Amino acid sequence: MTNEKLNVLLFAFRYAVHRIPTQALAAIQSELVENLHEMPDWMLEQMERDIDWNFQLMEMRRGKDGKVKFDDDCEFQRPILEAIKEQRKKLKEDKKCQQQS
Repeated sequence: MTNEKLNVLLFAFRYAVHRIPTQALAAIQSELVENLHEMPDWMLEQMERDIDWNFQLMEMRRGKDGKVKFDDDCEFQRPILEAIKEQRKKLKEDKKCQQQS
């Protein structure tokens, strides 16, 4: 994947995470997951931070009854967050192995 496509994907991700209703991010998740292996760690780090922020917002907006409004609910993002964390872990392990060689 070219750097240009990676950058466009990152900007689309950021727009989806911060500007449009959270559920709209589901539309680009499959594209992101398919291409995680091509993304550099700095990009994955930003994506992880942005999704983590959504989870923090969700907790802040949770009602006294423990429920979250539909637009604030980001539980559907958990699989991509876990995939990003796993890919970052793999990149760190690969880098560590390369340094030991």
